[in-house]
Amino acid sequence: MVRGKAQMRRIENDTSSNQQTIERYRRHTKDNETNKPIEQNLQHLKAKSANMLKTVEDLEVSRSNKLQLQAFWHM
Repeated sequence: MVRGKAQMRRIENDTSSNQQTIERYRRHTKDNETNKPIEQNLQHLKAKSANMLKTVEDLEVSRSNKLQLQAFWHM
């Protein structure tokens, strides 16, 4: 079967288009891979921050209780 010039150009354009699509996909997935660890790290830091806040609150309550006991015993 013999292919004409127009048909060969369409095949070349389709091949080029497919290659461009593959390159866009690779760039997109590469960008997503670099963002994923950042998002995971951000979630980890938010959880760590919440834990630290809870610890500070617990320490403040403990300090307040200790001061109240000291005031009671010194009366």
